[in-house]
Amino acid sequence: MTDETSSTVVTFIVRLVCDDARRVRGTVERVRTGEKRVFTGADGIGGVIEQMLRNDNDRQRRGRAREDA
Repeated sequence: MTDETSSTVVTFIVRLVCDDARRVRGTVERVRTGEKRVFTGADGIGGVIEQMLRNDNDRQRRGRAREDA
């Protein structure tokens, strides 16, 4: 991320479960907002976090656009 929000620190809690078949699943929670997303597979963690950050950046941009109007 290279825009002006890239320096913002965001904290996540990741909860994982590995079942007997060695499948990973869990939730990612954004601490400040309490937003939670479910993922499956270890590769899903990064995608969930990336989407949460993108959604936050989109909300911030919409808020700025309203302020400018």
